[in-house]
Amino acid sequence: MSSNYKNELPKSKFRLCRLRTWPDYKTLGFALDQASTSPVAIKSIESNSPAAAGGLRMRDIILCVNRQDVSESGTREVTAAIKNARDTGDYVELLVIDDISYDELGDLIRPFNFEKAEKFSTPAKMPSDYKNFPKYTPRTCVIPMSNKDKSFGFAMFAGENQIGAHIQYIFPDSPASQTQLRANDRILEIDDKFVDEDPAVSIDKKLRKAKPSVKLYVVDTHTYKYFKENDIPLESKKFQRSQFAKDQLQHGNSRSSKNPSDDINDDSRSSERNQDQKSSHIKGNFHPPANHKDDIRLCTIYRTDAKDIFGFRYDQDEEDDCYKVMITPGRDERPSNAELAGVRNDDCLIEINDELVEDLNSAQIKKLVTDTEYPQPLKLLVADVETYKYYQQNDKPIRRNLPTIPQLIQSFPQPPPQKLPGSGILNLFNANPMQPNRPGSDSRLNQRSYKLQPSEGSSDYGFSVKPLGNNIKGHKIAQITPGSLADKQGLPAGSCIISVNGQNVQHMDKEEFKNFLRTELANGEERNKPLLLEVIDEDSYINQQSLRMSNKQTLSNSRSSSEFTVPPRKEAYPEMRRCIIRAWPQYKQLGFDTAPLPHAALRQKGCKIQQLDVDSPAARTHIHNGDYIIEVNGDNIENEDYQHVDDLIHSRYRRDQRIELLVIDNDGYQWYQNRKYPIDPTSKKANIVRHETPDPPRVVDSSSDSDSAGKSSSSKYANAPTIANPNASTTNKINNGLQSKVH
Repeated sequence: MSSNYKNELPKSKFRLCRLRTWPDYKTLGFALDQASTSPVAIKSIESNSPAAAGGLRMRDIILCVNRQDVSESGTREVTAAIKNARDTGDYVELLVIDDISYDELGDLIRPFNFEKAEKFSTPAKMPSDYKNFPKYTPRTCVIPMSNKDKSFGFAMFAGENQIGAHIQYIFPDSPASQTQLRANDRILEIDDKFVDEDPAVSIDKKLRKAKPSVKLYVVDTHTYKYFKENDIPLESKKFQRSQFAKDQLQHGNSRSSKNPSDDINDDSRSSERNQDQKSSHIKGNFHPPANHKDDIRLCTIYRTDAKDIFGFRYDQDEEDDCYKVMITPGRDERPSNAELAGVRNDDCLIEINDELVEDLNSAQIKKLVTDTEYPQPLKLLVADVETYKYYQQNDKPIRRNLPTIPQLIQSFPQPPPQKLPGSGILNLFNANPMQPNRPGSDSRLNQRSYKLQPSEGSSDYGFSVKPLGNNIKGHKIAQITPGSLADKQGLPAGSCIISVNGQNVQHMDKEEFKNFLRTELANGEERNKPLLLEVIDEDSYINQQSLRMSNKQTLSNSRSSSEFTVPPRKEAYPEMRRCIIRAWPQYKQLGFDTAPLPHAALRQKGCKIQQLDVDSPAARTHIHNGDYIIEVNGDNIENEDYQHVDDLIHSRYRRDQRIELLVIDNDGYQWYQNRKYPIDPTSKKANIVRHETPDPPRVVDSSSDSDSAGKSSSSKYANAPTIANPNASTTNKINNGLQSKVH
């Protein structure tokens, strides 16, 4: 190795990077700094990506996109230009300059001389060293420095929020170039000291003091993200003791031959990531041989009420490398709900409510179970031990959304939940079911049954409900609106509600009852069914409920004033928009970005609109920033992985120059979420408005004199809204992180 390498960034200040995707890496592999000021910088670059192979570096400043000057444009405009280049051509060409050179340069001289820029290009195929790069494997790089060396030979820059550091650039023929250190690596340790959570300035100081040699413990960007998402230790000593490292050693790191971009580009990448470190997974189609009988079951577990239990527990089995299910007795020694749904002892747990669990910890699995609120069922995908081991030995996954797996799954819906035997009124009522009588007629124990069904011209039931109070659970009719349906049917104020549509509600608290009632009203409205109420007078109800309480318990004299009115049946549903977006001859790009939904799911699901170009066909088709995407070309995507949806939208629009999106604004989306209603465009009550892209506006002739046109416009189109450029100067407003430092 020669020690006469140049201890500075290359003298060629400008670089022209021509980037293209690979068949096995669908994205370019870089992200922009989201700061609103110009110029726009490269925030991050994925390891082993087309951007990395095409000469792009972290903290590069973007000057041009496909020869279009964007040096004074903000992030939104640069993003739109890149998407347009990607959607309409075979490559994206970026003219960039490193951050240090940009600061030293001062004023930019235009037009830019593209011929003098150093040229880089992403190769047509993924390089072999990228393909064979060891996956999820930290590296230790010992970099010695001789007396002739001026530095270790790499540049670093700060991580997000000035915490941590990445390798920006490795100088050719330097000490660092002779090690396994790679551009874009995240520095985890310096000389066995963990620094990932240290300020970047502190890391810079440690590197300067490390001479004449330094020991770096690093990971690539994919590994760093994966370890963080799956709680795998980043510290070297803790990692070596982790189960993940032991499994990796045991299986000979069979992942090393896999494409490092698998986690990003596969439509079900989150699932594949979770499966990749286990030996129980498949990729692609799998057909078991005839002598093997699969036992894979999708079991749907219901509960009788909110206090009922699912009837199983789970334990991690290290020998079989999975979570195993154990059946537990049901409430009051009844049969287990899980057992009724088809779950068996020692079943291997694969999914809970469509979420893979094999790489989750116990707390995460518990959250999936406890987040399933009554009356929603809990869905378990399980397999017996023999089936699980068979798939494991063949390095195949069991996953419901694989093409062949649904043919193997046995569906086990649970029988309808049994109502619990009670005491007092409830016990007598269950033992002697009340037969429907005419409204207002007397029945056993002063119980009455009422059937409320609004007519076409009426939408209000006309009564309000409040908790009973006196430390006794229950709900009573608080007020009756004169002349209302409830008044006409003779529903008495002050009576206590026993059941609604045959479901006992005496055990429910206020919020649980409100949510249950809303659901029943929505279902009744959808199916045009009446609301059935069974009530009893307050004195009889209190007397019977008091018998259930301990004789030592003293009733409080306090009364609850927490009253709520039963909502009208014909509640107006929020508007959804079915937008048919067509490209214009002069505007073929999509015109907006997407973002995953900010909910607490373990995988990123769903999609919403952001960074909408107000001049785009999408904007003219009533697409708005913040809209939630419900359907793409008629297919519901609410539970699809975000990256799959984003790729689907771009690929379909690029191919057809047309796409149909069903969207809803934030207020409407929250309206459905708060009521726990499904967003169903086929519902009779769904409020859908259809919009189609209008004909393209007249193009302004930029060569004509503005006076002859009557007035000048900064917009691309006549009659189109103008976009204010938030950045009109090329002053040195550079990155929000530490500038590149040479070590």
